[in-house]
Amino acid sequence: MPRLVIHVGPHKTGSTSVQSACAANRERLRRDGVLYPEFSGAAFATSHADAASLLGAGRGDAFLDWLLAAWRQAGDEGCDTLLLSSEEFSGSLVLRPLERALRRFRRITGAQTRTVFVHRPVAELALSSLLQSITGEAGTFFKQRYDIRRWAASFATRIRATEAFFARQGGVTIPLAGHPPQALAARVLEAGTGRSFPDLVSPPENVSADKFAASPLLIVSYGLRVMSRVIHGHAIVSPACVTESLATIESLTMNEPAFRKLFDDFTRTLREQIALGVADAERPATLLGRLASCVPPLRRRAA
Repeated sequence: MPRLVIHVGPHKTGSTSVQSACAANRERLRRDGVLYPEFSGAAFATSHADAASLLGAGRGDAFLDWLLAAWRQAGDEGCDTLLLSSEEFSGSLVLRPLERALRRFRRITGAQTRTVFVHRPVAELALSSLLQSITGEAGTFFKQRYDIRRWAASFATRIRATEAFFARQGGVTIPLAGHPPQALAARVLEAGTGRSFPDLVSPPENVSADKFAASPLLIVSYGLRVMSRVIHGHAIVSPACVTESLATIESLTMNEPAFRKLFDDFTRTLREQIALGVADAERPATLLGRLASCVPPLRRRAA
């Protein structure tokens, strides 16, 4: 039976890899009866984030018009499955509009719809999201001075509610595993269609994959941004201490292991605090107290 399959992410579960693999295999999928459509003028060429943004902006009719046009294209090209992918489909402002749009889509086309949600342990998901926010790649976590445990607890509640929402809609949940992009895309496709896709080719290299492997300098600059934002944002140590610590970048470049320890201490403490938030537990240890304790050795080394 013809069906619409929507891979909904969420964020930080390999969605970019799935999308790049689907885009790289667009013709291969078409031959197997799966249309992975393009969104005209899209800012995100490999995903359907622009389509999802219509729902978030209250433009449900525009989204449905685009979806029906893509559905007709699938039929014209002999495809029995229309595949969409964007982590934006799991956004809190999109869930209810998406539910309404899919209900209307089923009524108009008589087709089945299925969502695919990729599950990742909540603590891992929170850590990945938080690190991305800290480094300025997406968001302003420390500018807003959130309490990390409360944030983690709230994050856990939201992501579990989102997963439960799609489960109630009859969606499929699959675990995130350490597969290459084409293998993860094949698992999403199999979950959505019930068919096997073993021969997908690898997409072009994903620049977000292991971004630090090529150069110790990237590790140093990344970690210093983390340290600067955390310490400045919470005023745990004096501005003079921060300035002096950041001034050691040249010596840190020559002494990567010392800096690597700082970064490892930071991420390990993040994991601990996120675990506390997820468990809604109380403990006196604080993230920034631990982080600040890493700074004095850098000051002495600079002297």
